[in-house]
Amino acid sequence: MFYRYGMPAVSGAEVDGLVLTQAQTAVLINIMLIHIFYLLTARSLTASAFKMSPFSNKFLLGGIGLTIAIQLFLVYAPPYTGINLLRTAPFPLEWWTFLVLLALPGLFVVELEEFLVEHLKKRFRKA
Repeated sequence: MFYRYGMPAVSGAEVDGLVLTQAQTAVLINIMLIHIFYLLTARSLTASAFKMSPFSNKFLLGGIGLTIAIQLFLVYAPPYTGINLLRTAPFPLEWWTFLVLLALPGLFVVELEEFLVEHLKKRFRKA
């Protein structure tokens, strides 16, 4: 994210402040997305998130929706409100695809761990 369309945000002593702030904002959003994906897997220590109904916990869905709404507000509202406490900068919408893809491995790693724990439990029970 420190590169935008092949242009570095930092090159030598010259710093493009806007691109650097956009990259920092993208990192903040990515950390929040990783936590959302982890939250989806943390509903059960043994059952896969893919086997559970995503609508089984309405409060969880409401919390995720609220978190995403706050993320969007933090990124895209400051230019219109004039209040920018976190010093974020709006970044292009096409970055969102990359951010989601960058956060997804966290979901799959936890799911792999749950699968291995269940598989090993079954294996040792048979032995």
